[in-house]
Amino acid sequence: MVKPVNDDELVESFLKGNEHAFEGLVDKYHRKIFKTVYGIIGHYHDAIDLTQDVFFQVYRSIPNYQPKGQFQSWVFKIALNRSRNYISKKKILTFLSLDFVSKTRQSALIDKTDRGDIEGYSERNEKVELLYEALNILDYNSKEILILKEIDMLEYKQIAEILGIEIGTVKSRISRAKEKLKKQLIKRGISKWM
Repeated sequence: MVKPVNDDELVESFLKGNEHAFEGLVDKYHRKIFKTVYGIIGHYHDAIDLTQDVFFQVYRSIPNYQPKGQFQSWVFKIALNRSRNYISKKKILTFLSLDFVSKTRQSALIDKTDRGDIEGYSERNEKVELLYEALNILDYNSKEILILKEIDMLEYKQIAEILGIEIGTVKSRISRAKEKLKKQLIKRGISKWM
């Protein structure tokens, strides 16, 4: 028997009783969803719990899933809604923790840095921290859209599906959010992107 490879095949297989198909979906999206949730709520342990809640809701709701959009977009939409609910219930200011920064960007920095260039690495690492400090100051919608585009590296179409807006609106929101972020970076002494 050939294993299902795409999301719709996995969903169909799961609906026919194959529990392993759902495990395949979780394996495929767990890390991405966790990064998004953690980036938005900024609390590591709560993000672990909330990510589990997202997949529990996906499990319960999957019979109602309509494959008119991508499954990935549907899961991200659930994750964003759960994150918004968490924030409104906790009534907390959300910050992207520097711990999150080091876990999501440090490997990219190491790859771009000559391992023997400790001073260069340290300088770039400091710039990344300043970048995320600036991101923390942005309003929720700007932060959310930049996380989806720049950290999750989703396409405009996927972001539009997740947020339920037009692609043109996604592009303009990203542009405005980047402009706000740029102003914050300039205030922190970073005049250009790394």
